[in-house]
Amino acid sequence: MYDWVPVLDSEKERVKRLGFDIEEHEPGARFNLPCPRLNGCHCTIYPERPSCCRTFRCKLLKGVEAGAVPPSEAMAVVVEAKSMIDELRPMLKADVRTNLGRHWAKLFDDWRNGPPEGRTDASKSQLILRLTALNRLLDRHFRLNDQPWMTEE
Repeated sequence: MYDWVPVLDSEKERVKRLGFDIEEHEPGARFNLPCPRLNGCHCTIYPERPSCCRTFRCKLLKGVEAGAVPPSEAMAVVVEAKSMIDELRPMLKADVRTNLGRHWAKLFDDWRNGPPEGRTDASKSQLILRLTALNRLLDRHFRLNDQPWMTEE
């Protein structure tokens, strides 16, 4: 869903010791996603994870915690999102699979602004449609209004 995670100045050294490559960017330090300490859906440093990971709550989790979304409904949305991502993986080039947010805007612009015959290519069109559907689902259920999912660098 995101390209990077901010790191507090007070945690930079500790996060580096946990195996993260910290980059200095404006407005501060961060590490790139996907998380290098994630093994499938399992955090390998859960008890020691950075505060940004401890405090993060997506829109769906906030809804569950507030009692507005039943846990079974939330799990169905998570399963749907994972299924959509799994369907996309074979359609993506290897370099795009790990940094989808960084490449999404370029993929879409190249498709939209390319020659008309490029927009009729079935595989490209399917990729754009599936990426769009995934991003709509993520916006609707996971991303908060103040959480940008993609940055242009």
